[in-house]
Amino acid sequence: MKPVCFVLPDGQGLGGVTVWAMDMARMTAERGHAASLLEHANPSVLWGEEVADSVVHIECAGKHPAWANIDEVAAYAHAYRQALPATFVPNYTEGSYAACARASKEDPTQMRVLGYVHTDQPYYYELVEHYDPLIHLFVAVSEEIATTLAARLPHRADDIRIRPYGVAAPSRLERSWSDVSSPLQLAFAGRLVREQKRITDLIPLVEQLHAQSVDFRLRIAGEGCDEQELRAGLEALGPRASAKVEFVGRVSQDQMQQIWRTTDVAILVSAYEGTSIAMLESMAHGCVPVVTRVSGTSKAIQNGRNGFVVGIGDMRSMARRIRFLAESRQKLEAMGRDAHQGVLQHHSISRYVDWFEALVEESWQREPRGWPSDRPLMPKVRCGSPKPVPISPWGRCKRFYGKVRRRLNLASEP
Repeated sequence: MKPVCFVLPDGQGLGGVTVWAMDMARMTAERGHAASLLEHANPSVLWGEEVADSVVHIECAGKHPAWANIDEVAAYAHAYRQALPATFVPNYTEGSYAACARASKEDPTQMRVLGYVHTDQPYYYELVEHYDPLIHLFVAVSEEIATTLAARLPHRADDIRIRPYGVAAPSRLERSWSDVSSPLQLAFAGRLVREQKRITDLIPLVEQLHAQSVDFRLRIAGEGCDEQELRAGLEALGPRASAKVEFVGRVSQDQMQQIWRTTDVAILVSAYEGTSIAMLESMAHGCVPVVTRVSGTSKAIQNGRNGFVVGIGDMRSMARRIRFLAESRQKLEAMGRDAHQGVLQHHSISRYVDWFEALVEESWQREPRGWPSDRPLMPKVRCGSPKPVPISPWGRCKRFYGKVRRRLNLASEP
């Protein structure tokens, strides 16, 4: 198989795609294939995971690719060319796609590009639409995304592949679930932001659970620019309610797996997703997902059998589902075991890597796709520019990252 280069546009910033890309690079390398991680600088990250020794680690300095201009892209392209020949997975910024496009101008025969659409949100569709001439094959991580993508790019419908992520799942569950005499263990993992994750919906959820006399404990793993708002909202509920919530901060992958193994119910309150990697990872460890109705849930969750799905923002219904599990611990265990089996059968990481290897081989059977000379390297409507649809994932957190940089005495420019 040709070498593969997974781009980390946000460096090792918190996110499921970052975890997925690092795991994919490691597993690809473990199978004897050349794999690299191209990590863009992100000074706001206080720490990151170690890159496996078997993976080539390429560092790309400069401004965050979400705010890159043509000059930054030219500098990026030098780092990108270090990975050639390669199949690139640029992931999710115009800076990373533009660097691939710039590199393709010199010798398009040395590269192939896979256009992953990780989230069911306008920005991600606009991104691959602009870089359509560069992309050999598209990957939709849910059927909902594939449908929208085919409608927006009808001339590329035959080049769209549908595949939710693969995650590591133990072949046998060696865990227990809380008994009726113990608090129900809940967990949320992800970026603590209102945009997309609707993190402040956890406030009315905790209020509803407390009002319905549910005995629970909620661990919140992650960080983000709306964390203080979430903390303040929970504290306003009073000490009896807020005492049931613990913020554990950003944790390592190994620590997160341990949290899932000691959690009964995994919470997702997002407004939109692709297919949530945190949801799949929690299910792999026997957690029952109680989530909002977003892209990727319809295939992963059989409502009432291996999890529950509620409307976006409907925290009253979510609390009722959680209360049901608190009162029916045998059902909790049965649903947790079904969740694990579903991931084992349909989202196995080993079968996912088999499929990905075949995808890479297919991309090299296609003709090279150099960037057209008459097409702008960057979109005219930039991420971060005023527009009627939600902007890229970094827009809301720019102020937060700036504060972190100043605390570290680093440049405030992302």
